[in-house]
Amino acid sequence: MNARAFLKRIHFKKMRTRLLTAFIVLSIAPISVLGIISYGLSKNALLNNHIQSNEQHLSTASSTADLLFQNIINLERRILSNDGLRRELIESGLTDNQTITLGTQTYLRLRNILSDILIDQQYMDSVCIMDIHFRTICYGRSPGETFYGQNPLELNWYQEAVDARGYELFLNHDVLSNRQDVFSSVKFLLDPEDFSLEPLGFLIVNVKKTLFEGAINNQEYGGFLVIDSTSEEIQTVYDPNDHLSDIEFDGDLTKTFNDLRNDGYIMTSYQNRTTGWTFAQIIEESDLLRESNQIGLITIAIASSLSLTVFLISLLYSSRFIQPIQQIRHRINEWTKQSSSEIVEKESNDDFEIIGKSFDRITTENEQLNEQLIHSQLKERESELRALQSQIKPHFLYNTLDSIYWMAVLENHDKIAKISVALSESFRLVLNNGRDLIPLKQELDHIKHYMTIQNLRFDDRFTYIDDVDDELRELEILKLTLQPLVENAIYHGLEPKQGPGLITVKGRKLPTHIELIIEDNGVGIANLAETEKGYGLINVRERLQLFYGKNASLTITSEVNQGTKITINIPNEKESHK
Repeated sequence: MNARAFLKRIHFKKMRTRLLTAFIVLSIAPISVLGIISYGLSKNALLNNHIQSNEQHLSTASSTADLLFQNIINLERRILSNDGLRRELIESGLTDNQTITLGTQTYLRLRNILSDILIDQQYMDSVCIMDIHFRTICYGRSPGETFYGQNPLELNWYQEAVDARGYELFLNHDVLSNRQDVFSSVKFLLDPEDFSLEPLGFLIVNVKKTLFEGAINNQEYGGFLVIDSTSEEIQTVYDPNDHLSDIEFDGDLTKTFNDLRNDGYIMTSYQNRTTGWTFAQIIEESDLLRESNQIGLITIAIASSLSLTVFLISLLYSSRFIQPIQQIRHRINEWTKQSSSEIVEKESNDDFEIIGKSFDRITTENEQLNEQLIHSQLKERESELRALQSQIKPHFLYNTLDSIYWMAVLENHDKIAKISVALSESFRLVLNNGRDLIPLKQELDHIKHYMTIQNLRFDDRFTYIDDVDDELRELEILKLTLQPLVENAIYHGLEPKQGPGLITVKGRKLPTHIELIIEDNGVGIANLAETEKGYGLINVRERLQLFYGKNASLTITSEVNQGTKITINIPNEKESHK
């Protein structure tokens, strides 16, 4: 009789019988074997749990640090956006007189900006601004406490910041005074209002390394480290317990970690997204397994009574009762392996309590994830809206400049003066101090100035009629909603037509929406489907739907040699972003 046949004959159908038989057989096993197996299992479980817990802990710490880093980046961008500071940097950069420095007014502006920004500044040591001649004003630090006697042009961080071309750069050291308790974020300031992006100077934010203590809290075992391996030379950013003080890096961080593991250390690491730095956790294996060794001794002591204990427990529970609960618990465990939260507190051994609390945590986590998703989608849609609006601004500029050029060649100064005034007014309305919404009457003024320019160019061929209800003229709409459509009507409808042309802009308030119509008597559109793919129409339609919601619409009707009509419908109440 072979082993398979023997096992088949002694196979018991009842789960309780199987459990009793298995536990009795296991109780006969030598105590020494049981102790060794228990010790090995507890050791592996402890190591695996430690590694998994640390990986999750480091991921959370990195995400927390990313939020703090983003606060610093937002602060830098807020400072750069201050018109007063930009003007002072520009004026200071125009002279190399060493007796002229950024003055008290600059300091006060900087202080006011920092006091107005509602972000966590507890980890910010100081903020310094310097012009292109390295004249410096600091908030939180003396201006003389800079560069520790060295020429900035000879320092590595200077060239790195210049090469970054205005992007925020996080450095692992203090670039101003070489203090050990801070690191620096450097931004090469470029003038955003200058097409050539002329340099204005540098913005340096010095950050306390205690930021990492805020990111990594509730640390049970080992030491937390931050290492910069983004350059050729690996350097330690944060090591409060000097775990790596005697380590010599050979340029390969992975090899260094492997060497430490071979020397009896347990290493876990995670790369920070914003800085590229490595967040690591280190602990000697012997320290971690100290409790496991105690477990081994206790296991030997209780092994002799284990058989009796499990036998009595097995009598108390039916397999039909245990198995469904274990299946539910197993599924919950599988789900929580992909979750950022533990199942329940380690003290709990109640299956029902485990299942109940797990479902509570699942519900809470799903709600949080839904909120984060909605917030992310809202930010994405707002970014798309601004990107589309920024693309449309240069379009009219280039056409108008072309008109001015040819008028200067063909006409006298009188017409050039008129076209220049119209162009100036158009620029003022387009820029609108950076605001996205303008009153409808300003958009109509923009069209009027545009028509002035075109009539100067085409010898008063075009007639413009403004037929918009007075009650709508104070209504705020998206900037550059109507003018691009009027421009299309000129270039594609009226310019190819022989003789004079007419453009009419109408506006009515209906019960559910605002109706705006741009109508011309030009040559019409032969291929309406191809025209629908044009950049200008797509741009305006997408901007309308991004800002006002899916109920906003832009439709086109046209007849060849009769003209074209574009209708825009804007809901009376703007939809919420969902």
